Amino acid sequence: MKKLLISVFAGAMVLTATACSSDKEVMTGSSPTSTPETNNVVVNETIKPKEQELEIVTGEAKHAAYNSVQALVTKADLVIQATFTGERETNVYRGALGEIGYINSISTIEVKKVFKGDLAVKTRIQTFEPGYVNENQYVNVEGYNLMNEKGKYVLFLRQNPDSDIYTVVGMYQGKYDLNVKEQLTNTEQKTISSEYLGKNVEKFNKLKQEVVSKFGE
Repeated sequence: MKKLLISVFAGAMVLTATACSSDKEVMTGSSPTSTPETNNVVVNETIKPKEQELEIVTGEAKHAAYNSVQALVTKADLVIQATFTGERETNVYRGALGEIGYINSISTIEVKKVFKGDLAVKTRIQTFEPGYVNENQYVNVEGYNLMNEKGKYVLFLRQNPDSDIYTVVGMYQGKYDLNVKEQLTNTEQKTISSEYLGKNVEKFNKLKQEVVSKFGE
């Protein structure tokens, strides 16, 4: 399994590439062109699960860093409040020889409010998420955790030029759950229910505080 995971990451698994295809499940041919946000993904942390929990496998990747909410707004084509519908599929990109390039998830969300962009409320759209469940493991990039049906999310999204599927800006930097009120701490044990699974806790908390102030209710 470790060998498989490393080969998956090495193929630029991160889903922030704006050249992602709309083909779902399996894509033949070459992998999409990488962006600076999607290169050199390596496994850097594995958290062993407690009973009844998924093992968390987190990888690192080169990606754009955003130090303010305004920077996220500027980069995004769409800034919305949305909920996850419960519809999700695992998306596997394969190379010309059938090898796995990278894996992500495609999730369907419903728009509740629009802060930037031209979408109607109650519109349903799809977005790539840089993580997926593989048997008893949750594999992710840069601590990103998948949306769940209990959440109410502020999302910063970019439109892919060759697809109707959106991409979350900056991975974990582009998704915040307004229903999670407690700030994360560096000392707490990350579990699959944690909003963010990475190490940049101070930065995440700072950005979320700005998001709640600007877009929260």
